[in-house]
Parts: sequence; structure tokens; C-alpha cells
Amino acid sequence: MQIEEIQHYFNQVYRVLKPGGVCFSTFFLYDDASEEFISTKKDFSFPVEKNGYRLMNDSVKSGNIAIHKNKLFHMLSQEHFEQVKIIDGFWKDEVRDTAKKEYQDIVVFKKS
Repeated sequence: MQIEEIQHYFNQVYRVLKPGGVCFSTFFLYDDASEEFISTKKDFSFPVEKNGYRLMNDSVKSGNIAIHKNKLFHMLSQEHFEQVKIIDGFWKDEVRDTAKKEYQDIVVFKKS
């Protein structure tokens, strides 16, 4: 999904979730420390830099997207969600952390 579509998705989740309800989602997330690696990683990278997110290919806007954690936090707060937990996946590890069981990053958030 594109950023605008993800924001709309959050809006709709907020609309149907009861107060205190929890949502479990997966994303490709990065931060300042991992940005250089994920933009140049062999075989699975996000080289196209945008405002708070990166794309695998500039001509495929709804393809894989990696979102900076700060951008995601801002998007969640716009819909009045509270971040509960982020579980980092191993997709962005330079050296595979075998303690991590999931490939993508997991984000759990709730409606206040």
C-alpha cells in the first residue's frame, strides 16, 4: 500500500475498533541506524528515498514499502492510536539474529 492508503487503513481500523481494542500489523520498518543498510542491501533493498519511507522501485508505488519508525508513529498518532509494542523482524539484520522468529516487523497498537 502507498502511504496515503496506509493512513486510510489506520483510519478505518480506528473506526471499527472498540475503545481499548488492539490491532496487530506487519510492516517493513527502519530507523536511522538501519537506513543505509536497507537502502543498499543485496537482493532485498529499498533504494528509493521518499519523505519518511523508502520504496524498492520508484515506478511501483504500491509494491514493497519500508517506513521509518518515526513516520509510522506519526501516522498512528494522527488516528489517536497508542503504540503498544514493536517486535523487530530479521529482514533488516546485517547478521541474522536467530532470536528473532519473524521476518517482517510486527506492530501492535490500540485505540485509546
